[in-house]
Amino acid sequence: MGSDRGGPSASVAPVDLLQRVEGDLAALRRSGVLDDALRRWKTRRDALRSYADAEALIRFLRAPDAEPRAAKDSALAAICVEATDGDQTAATLLLWLMLPGLLRVRQRLATWNALGRDDFDAELLAGVWEAATAVGPSSAGVAARLVNRARRRALTAVRRAADWAGRSEPLSTEMAEPEHEHAGGPEEVLSEAVRAGVISSEEAELFRATHGTIGKVRARMGFTVYGAQNRRRRARQRLLDWLADSP
Repeated sequence: MGSDRGGPSASVAPVDLLQRVEGDLAALRRSGVLDDALRRWKTRRDALRSYADAEALIRFLRAPDAEPRAAKDSALAAICVEATDGDQTAATLLLWLMLPGLLRVRQRLATWNALGRDDFDAELLAGVWEAATAVGPSSAGVAARLVNRARRRALTAVRRAADWAGRSEPLSTEMAEPEHEHAGGPEEVLSEAVRAGVISSEEAELFRATHGTIGKVRARMGFTVYGAQNRRRRARQRLLDWLADSP
């Protein structure tokens, strides 16, 4: 495995980044490196001493209703400290533990993402790392803190990319040809945003329109091409701001 120090560089290679984290952690579990690392961490971190092995630690941290919550925060905080102190195995475990939350963010924002997937994933992982550097042994709400920072960093990058692309993009759909349907997908986001008053039902229709229907939608609403572009661009900015603030 080589050196076990130096941050999450191995998990932030320019490939399918979140998938790579999954593979990296699987290799650490199979090889016994993760169990060896836990034994080493237990000599320094009281919060990890009650776990017999890495599988017991993972089961506890991945359990959605694990109690007491303070114990979960303490264990995750201990992993953060080890990771930011330079332990590569801890960094890989930390990123892997955050994958469910990061995948939800990626799915929820997929339609509004003006970045490539690799760039978006890199922003997510960098956001986790930034948040982890501010975690101490007594920090609370650790998982939420990490995922929220990842979401905000990724959305900042999406806003920049969307602003740049929006200066010259043609009037077309941002919902056309999704790769796959998923819970919390674009239609659910639009419906929630309309109910919350973030965008209007007309603006939602502009997002739903396809290349084949945008002309009819625009004509029915009485928008010029330029007017529809501007209306949708402003709505998209409000939508991104709302997504950044939503849990």
